[in-house]
Amino acid sequence: MTETEVVKILMANYLHWSLSFDLYSFKKVEETVKAIGKYNGFNPEKVAKLLWTITNYPALGADNVLFVTIGREFSPVIYVIVKKELAESLMKDFKELAPDELSSEEDSPNYAKVRAWWD
Repeated sequence: MTETEVVKILMANYLHWSLSFDLYSFKKVEETVKAIGKYNGFNPEKVAKLLWTITNYPALGADNVLFVTIGREFSPVIYVIVKKELAESLMKDFKELAPDELSSEEDSPNYAKVRAWWD
């Protein structure tokens, strides 16, 4: 079963779900984001482009983005576990995508969890 098929089932039947991906699974991240489709202010093309940028930008290095979690908390939500020093920059990038809620919190001594949610 592909991520698209999984997301379609989840979107049709559940209001709260999530799928997590490591840095090396970008194709699955992109497929999952696009499977959600447009949802109010959530633009899957723009979100996929931002996620590609943060997971593939060479200057970031392999250990700067640990995980991307895509899901639904009634509406689309994205969590990114990123090195603390990159969290503020990522927040600015996400802000351009106009989420209804945007936050960052410490995930561990070296990493922050950035959350963007679109209603």
